[in-house]
Amino acid sequence: MPSTVTPRIYTGAFPTIVNPIKYAIYAAADPLAEVESQTFAAPHPIRAVSFPGLDRINYILRVFEMLDGVPLRTLVNDFNFNPDNNDIDYKTPEIIVVGITPGITPGSNTFTFDGTDGKPDWRSWTPIVQPPGFAPWLEGYNYTWDAVTGTLTIIDGQTFESEFRMLVEFETKIVTGAPGIPTAKLFSQVMDVDSNVTLVPDDFGKKILVNPASTYVKITLPPIATVLPLKTIFFETGLDTGTDYCVEIAASTGDQWSFGKSGRGSMFMVASESFTAYRYGSLWHVQDAAGNFKIVGDQFGTDIEEDEVSGAIPMKGQLLSVNQYARLYNDYVLKLPAGRAVPFSGPGGWSENPTKWSLASGGFFRCPDRRNRHERNADASNLAGAPLADAVGAHQHLLFGPDAAGNDAIDATSGVSLANSDGGNLGYRMTKSVAANLASAGLSGFNGTSENFVKSYFINRFVKI
Repeated sequence: MPSTVTPRIYTGAFPTIVNPIKYAIYAAADPLAEVESQTFAAPHPIRAVSFPGLDRINYILRVFEMLDGVPLRTLVNDFNFNPDNNDIDYKTPEIIVVGITPGITPGSNTFTFDGTDGKPDWRSWTPIVQPPGFAPWLEGYNYTWDAVTGTLTIIDGQTFESEFRMLVEFETKIVTGAPGIPTAKLFSQVMDVDSNVTLVPDDFGKKILVNPASTYVKITLPPIATVLPLKTIFFETGLDTGTDYCVEIAASTGDQWSFGKSGRGSMFMVASESFTAYRYGSLWHVQDAAGNFKIVGDQFGTDIEEDEVSGAIPMKGQLLSVNQYARLYNDYVLKLPAGRAVPFSGPGGWSENPTKWSLASGGFFRCPDRRNRHERNADASNLAGAPLADAVGAHQHLLFGPDAAGNDAIDATSGVSLANSDGGNLGYRMTKSVAANLASAGLSGFNGTSENFVKSYFINRFVKI
């Protein structure tokens, strides 16, 4: 008959949880294969859960808070243990009797079990104290515990009575330096990705470290129904090398992300970003997103001379790849209101509207050209983002000279016509600026002095990608 093992799981109390708690054992070789589970209704005191008669193989423990039979959140995730090695150390429960067990005397409120003079040795262990007929004691509420010295002290002025009995169990612990995987980790393995890849359910629990070998990498998730609910996967992109790239994290056909606007089939990442993904219900969810995920498309100005700004590109009318800048195109350009993105070419296209975004053609789209543009106030007729003409059109000025006899006799070829008076001087409208012609109207030519204007400096416009 093959040998078996009886895993026994000790947990602390969960006094604030009112939903059921499920303890589930999975085969390490198949993390989705639930071998056995036990579910307990509230309240949730300190608990020891046993799974007798299991095959002697490697296992994974997961503990869930449940709601209507579905995991609401994970309390313990991927605690790995191997019954064939010494990863987990187990201490036999003990019954302590005050006045009989060496080291504990009536009338005291403390004892030290350090193995000296025949006393038990509890150092480095965490006791679970259960007085018969009483609820389990809670550390910090009923007592304090010093695992280094093996000292337990009851609080609130209580003392130990003679022959008072306590059943004491001990939390299992990891043996330092033991072989195998001793305990749960934030992520159990790093997976390096530099090109397109399709993940499998067993990749969940890993950190996916992406350093693209090109300007675009696509990572496809497995069908969501094949992945354990609430099991996390971590995505992180490498350093900003100065060459922009985009990583697409695509859901399988029919699956969607619950992030931002509805109908999202992909998440996008650029350099030096990270986020955690997990399955909840029928959707992929996101937590701890660090990067430009929520501000893609935001614009700002700077007076630096260089074009390189981390996580942003200059707006200078350049041609952009829809793959290399996939997030900018999919999460921003395609979501602009009607008329804010124009056709790539043709009538009404980008060449006629260079301050706007263009839609894609042949895998490329155009960035607005915001060079040598200055901000101005907007009103009902001049909307935000609408450019002014780049030059002052043809116009006329009134010129005033002395109201002297003969000055109103204007040569028909002079280009100067009599206009109106300001009350003391005659006004002349000039369409020609030849000095000789002005003289016939009693006017002088330009004096060549500079006209004052507001001092300014150039601003480069950037957009977040």
